[in-house]
Amino acid sequence: MQYYSTARKRGNATAIVIIVFTVLLLWGLWYFYSERQTHKKHMAENELRLINDLQRDNLQLWRDRHLIDASYITEDTLLNSTITYWLHSKSSIGTKNYLQGHINRILRILREQRGYNAAYLVDPEGNIILDDLGKTNVKLPEKELAVMHKAFETAGPIAIEPRLDDFFGFPFFGVITPIHDEHHNPIASIWLVTDVRKTLYTLLEKWPGNSNTAESNLIMQDGDDILLLSPLRHNASTNKDEGSQVFLKASNGMHGLFDAVDYRNQDVIAISSLINQSPWVLVSKIDTEEVLKNSPQELLALAAPVVLYLLIASAGLVYVQRQGWKREKKLTLELERLVRVDTLTNIANRLSLDENLKKDWDHAYRYNRPLSLLMIDIDFFKKFNDNYGHLEGDECLKHVAKMLSGSVGRSSDLVARYGGEEFAILLPDTDAKNALILGQRVCTFISATQYHHVYSDNQSRLTVSIGLATMYPNAEEKTVNVNDLIQRADHALYQAKQSDRNQIKEFSCF
Repeated sequence: MQYYSTARKRGNATAIVIIVFTVLLLWGLWYFYSERQTHKKHMAENELRLINDLQRDNLQLWRDRHLIDASYITEDTLLNSTITYWLHSKSSIGTKNYLQGHINRILRILREQRGYNAAYLVDPEGNIILDDLGKTNVKLPEKELAVMHKAFETAGPIAIEPRLDDFFGFPFFGVITPIHDEHHNPIASIWLVTDVRKTLYTLLEKWPGNSNTAESNLIMQDGDDILLLSPLRHNASTNKDEGSQVFLKASNGMHGLFDAVDYRNQDVIAISSLINQSPWVLVSKIDTEEVLKNSPQELLALAAPVVLYLLIASAGLVYVQRQGWKREKKLTLELERLVRVDTLTNIANRLSLDENLKKDWDHAYRYNRPLSLLMIDIDFFKKFNDNYGHLEGDECLKHVAKMLSGSVGRSSDLVARYGGEEFAILLPDTDAKNALILGQRVCTFISATQYHHVYSDNQSRLTVSIGLATMYPNAEEKTVNVNDLIQRADHALYQAKQSDRNQIKEFSCF
């Protein structure tokens, strides 16, 4: 009887231990699983926030660049005077034709060098009166006409948000900039048009990570409606009653991270942010299911090591957290690098150039040193693209970028793609004499490569034109800033292209 009593007690104790161990095991498994799921969601949220911030900055730069271009036109008194004289003077036909040719060249430069699809001169009644492609005697669409009248009232450029119209066969973004005479009376306007498929959409269509469901969309509130300004990654409609909750929340002021249902009726983790001085809202999202996928399989895989986890839980959590930090740091560094590198030519992009210009300008001002800038444009590149195709055009851009990178000899010199077929070389602590020598060497170097371009007017080979500007920031007036250096180099480049190309011109006030 005592034996059976002791056995019964041992059995009861064993059962209690097994039950306690089982409870601890299940609790530990549930706790570790919950913590892992929470951690995965936090990691996804951090990644989503980081990518949204980078894309928002790119969109801000894209929009600001178009408005800055328009502001330069409004503030260009020489161009305004030329247009006024061409429109209202009673000069000879020869003088009129000369002025018209000059205005046409400005419109062509806006298209070819600044990347616009069209640049029109429009009279106050909304009639297109000048276009270097020959599209005249055409009336502005009603929306652009209304914006033009508003621009005359505000005396400043106004953006026209991305939209479709029968006037063009593609979705476009436009800017109307008013032109005034010397008495500040509106006499005309310039309408700049950009195909958003090739410029704006590319800033959003590529997701930096490996997600199959993540995407960013650009939306805008228009009265009671939500307008989608960029294409959807997945084929689906945006019916308000069928799952566009994520866009409704974002347009109604829900900014930052939030959970919602998207246009596919999928639960998503989303984040939205505003683009400054615009009605745009950027919405980035990823499927919640993808973030937490394979959870049942992970639960089974965790059943075996959970006992060890109960003993070394702290070490395991530290390890998981450290791996997450490493991944986040690696992603951050890679994204920061990508946002400053031109993906086609693998050299610095416009953002990197702007940052280095400001830094080198401040350095030159502090130590009374010279700062030089070379603006480089491929001669007859439009003819190259039109005849060889865009793929060969891309190879040409890569070739020029490689030649330019091989021409500089200091680590402090920066070679960057300024936009389109235009490049720049920033030369800190370099006076005009040495910068001119480098520019001449670049012209000779590229011409000597004998890169085939039978449609060029320069001996059927690839050549470049270069504008040089050198400034001593410490010796300039306080109102002068780094933008004046860019404008001078652009002006010198324009002179080089007007002087048979394949040469370098130094900026001169005379």
